[in-house]
Amino acid sequence: MSGILLVEDDPKVRQLIGEMLRRRGYQVVEAGGGREAVSLVEQDPLALDLLVADVVMPSMSGRELAGIVSSLRPGIKVLYISGYPDDQLRQHGVSPLEANLLQKPFTQEELIRKVEELLRGEPKALRAGGAGTHRL
Repeated sequence: MSGILLVEDDPKVRQLIGEMLRRRGYQVVEAGGGREAVSLVEQDPLALDLLVADVVMPSMSGRELAGIVSSLRPGIKVLYISGYPDDQLRQHGVSPLEANLLQKPFTQEELIRKVEELLRGEPKALRAGGAGTHRL
């Protein structure tokens, strides 16, 4: 099963997303911020296929983190998550129209669908919203 590095600065949100991914069988390594994530990647030969990163975090944005992790792990796929409005996403270097962006709140089903699309190499635009259960 695929390895996922989950980087989210809100501990409760990080725990919930981690549980959603683990229930689906993914191996998940969690970090509370960019520096911690980079340290984990540098220190450990983790088998990582996907980085799930919050866009807006203290000291390092998700976009900056993705650049560093991608240089350390070429070929890693990236899924950005955010609850911020479009203008703030743009300020952090992420277009609200990117296919690899999942807007909070999202359901477990939306998260898993998006993760599976990215891991298969079939990114499709997805903006969370509408009906669903277990919203984050």
